[in-house]
Amino acid sequence: MTAAIRDHALLKARAHDAYDSHEAPLALDDRPGAYRWWYFDAMSDDGETSLVVIFFIGSVFSPYYAARLARGEMPSPRDHVAVNVAIYRRGKPFAWAFSEYGSDRLDLASKPGARRIAIARSSFERRADGAIVVNIDEQRTLTRKPLRGTVVVTPQHARIAVSSVKLASDRHEWRPIAPHARVSARFDAPDLAFDGAGYHDENWGSEPPARAMASWSWGRVHHQDRTRIFFDTLSKSGHRKLVVFDSVSGSRVAWPPPREVRACTKSWLLPMPTAFEAGDTDAGERIVLGAPTLIERAPFYTRFHAEFPHPQGLAPTLGLGEHVDFTRFSEPVVRRMIALRIARPDRSDRGVLP
Repeated sequence: MTAAIRDHALLKARAHDAYDSHEAPLALDDRPGAYRWWYFDAMSDDGETSLVVIFFIGSVFSPYYAARLARGEMPSPRDHVAVNVAIYRRGKPFAWAFSEYGSDRLDLASKPGARRIAIARSSFERRADGAIVVNIDEQRTLTRKPLRGTVVVTPQHARIAVSSVKLASDRHEWRPIAPHARVSARFDAPDLAFDGAGYHDENWGSEPPARAMASWSWGRVHHQDRTRIFFDTLSKSGHRKLVVFDSVSGSRVAWPPPREVRACTKSWLLPMPTAFEAGDTDAGERIVLGAPTLIERAPFYTRFHAEFPHPQGLAPTLGLGEHVDFTRFSEPVVRRMIALRIARPDRSDRGVLP
């Protein structure tokens, strides 16, 4: 793999940084099928609790957005905005909300020195000191119990400016905004508080990911002295692209051969790679993650914990990852199953599965 790797200018500043250009209007692609989302995660220092929060404009996992596009309609991404919150305790689901709303529940407010993005009652905003404050006010899918709290994400590398990376095609991009952060999470519903290491990124594109990608795998880990992120995509044409960001050694892009996959008996027989890779060690040896422990299972998707070997051979560290099969997502029966886990509060649709 080493010979196929080349340096990638991932650490160049970009003028359209979502946070640097506070006073400029947020540039959104309003073409049908376009999307943008902001992702936050955290793992408590004791390893007991994990948290994922995602704000979507043009929810790529919305079966309703996908169905309208399949029917030849021309929906704006703003018509399908969503908030997803997932909390895991001791490797098991603890609280879940996936709420989809219409364009009237989207608020993109800018003022000098700050920008706030709000969907319904949830929002996130960057403070003057650089910390990002995420306010969550949702209802759990099905039960309608409140899921309410505040998450403060403080980047640990002052003003890291990371350029975007194209994934399986030029129409899909990804950018880690805060590769390594400290997170303080305080929830009053449920009663939960923790501090830990976190991460923040964004993805955007001008078409549904399923049009260009067959699958992707992503993962991140915070070793004591460095952060490593990998993004591994397989295009519909069968070409694999592996992007790796490391806070010490920089970033690399490789085009390795497609991975071997096998039906996962623990998750809907989902075709899963037999191994997840996070680039090379400092000595040039391949980094292969330990066996994943699944914490979220869906017919097209899994989220997992796994041990990430250290690039210098030190003790491995527990990290967070996911695998998405867009071929599976495109199957009508799978989309109907996904709808069971998505609530549309404005339509009195609570969802069926938590």
